[in-house]
Amino acid sequence: MTDSTNLSDAYTRNFIRLRVLPLLEEINPSVRQTLSRTADHLSAAETIYLSVLEKARQELWVKDKLSIEKLMQYPSPETILYELLQPFGFSRQVASDVFRSLEGESGKVFYSDSYRLVKDREYLLLSKREQILPITYTYPLEAGQWQEPFSFSFEMIQKDADFAFQVSKDIAYFDADKLDSVLQLRRWQQGDWFIPFGMKGRKKVSDYFSDHKFTLEQKENAWLLCSGQSVIWLVGERSDNRFRVSADTKRILIVKKFA
Repeated sequence: MTDSTNLSDAYTRNFIRLRVLPLLEEINPSVRQTLSRTADHLSAAETIYLSVLEKARQELWVKDKLSIEKLMQYPSPETILYELLQPFGFSRQVASDVFRSLEGESGKVFYSDSYRLVKDREYLLLSKREQILPITYTYPLEAGQWQEPFSFSFEMIQKDADFAFQVSKDIAYFDADKLDSVLQLRRWQQGDWFIPFGMKGRKKVSDYFSDHKFTLEQKENAWLLCSGQSVIWLVGERSDNRFRVSADTKRILIVKKFA
């Protein structure tokens, strides 16, 4: 069976060759040479265009992040952006919407069938569209070391006169007798709050993110260590003042996060 599309294309080419070109040659006898040169110029232009796109792809994409600042240094940045997003299934209209969002606030999200693109402060963040399940990990309140969801350890000690704090964002100290027998590690959720170490008032975790200028990527990767319903540590950032080691503390839980 012959494809009707192929027949249509063949008919169009023959119509141009047998009908249109002879008419054009009556007006301009050198039209075939002119069209051939034009085709050569267009081919050369395409080569240059593809070369610029490849250079842009290598310069702008850093893993799954596209630099907004570097994009804006290119001529016709909206066209460059479309060409870089098109392989991931983003339409020209969505690419135009993304480009218009670049001077706006962070956090806007765009979708193709298979990918998600987030406008952050300095980058466009690309990720696969996968359903993220709200996983909660549980750990007994005892010494141990774990690898999920990252490498960390619990150490339980008795407080004595020789005890000294090691200052590090990756180490947190708690009054063990104020904690439940099982601790949980989970992603943050809207409405979560804690009392940051050294403060008296409660603060929403989302407000802490804003105050410390967290990127969207940092927010999405944040973990909370919890005792019951209470957040005791925004991991790698700040522990909760309610569970701090005090003069009355007898047992200390030391939590260490390893790089």
